[in-house]
Amino acid sequence: MINKHIQSNIGGVIEFDSRFLLKKKDTSKVFRKGNFFSNGRSALLHILNDLEDEGAKEINVPLFCCDSIIKTVQKTKLKLKFYSLNKNLEPKINPIKGTIILVINYFGKNSAFIKKYEKNKNKNFFLIEDASHSFLNSLDLLNKKKHHVYLSMRKHSYLNVGGWANSKACKLTTNNLFKKIFLESKKIKKRKQKFLKTNKYIKNENFFLEYFEKTEKKISNTFSNETIPNLITEEFQSINWQKIRKLRQENWKILNKLLVKDYKGIFN
Repeated sequence: MINKHIQSNIGGVIEFDSRFLLKKKDTSKVFRKGNFFSNGRSALLHILNDLEDEGAKEINVPLFCCDSIIKTVQKTKLKLKFYSLNKNLEPKINPIKGTIILVINYFGKNSAFIKKYEKNKNKNFFLIEDASHSFLNSLDLLNKKKHHVYLSMRKHSYLNVGGWANSKACKLTTNNLFKKIFLESKKIKKRKQKFLKTNKYIKNENFFLEYFEKTEKKISNTFSNETIPNLITEEFQSINWQKIRKLRQENWKILNKLLVKDYKGIFN
């Protein structure tokens, strides 16, 4: 179903748009701490390695999760266990001292389990928050979190690389392979934007689909404790996340209205 009110920047793919860039003298304050990585998997792996160094031996992840989390855990020596979820997609688990519990904010809804953990003074287990779904909810929260948080950057920008973790700033070697991928994919994204505006995209769709599928495989197969080049981190810092947040919310509201008739709506 095509609706003229829905922008192209809905869902998992965000097209390049100069409206998403801040003025040259401005710098985003969203990521005031932490480290950037090649992708979300690498950001999570960095946290897991830190927790292993602190003595963690076991990690509990939800049964409802993507295989990228499982594959990342398999790169460590941690014992992997799964926990169930209730009807509200909240964890059904009694934390064991010294273990890691990874919690996902499904569909952008902030987990009540995480809120309870933040209020509890007796924190005898390690919490990792996957904020990939909820990053745009409140942009100032990332810098206030005291437990471990990570996210995949590519889900929220026109760049198809990048992950972030709020781990302590540290010196990391740079993965320069991603500089080439970044420059090439940005060029392709700009060409795609031009084709979308001139109604030429459909004729050339296979080229774009094949390119981004190939690039996605390269990025997804990377598990690295390396940071990304400054060129890419500077691009992340120049993005106007408030504008992306606003456009995403507007689009989901429109989509929700379209679904209300048959499905009673799915977002609040």
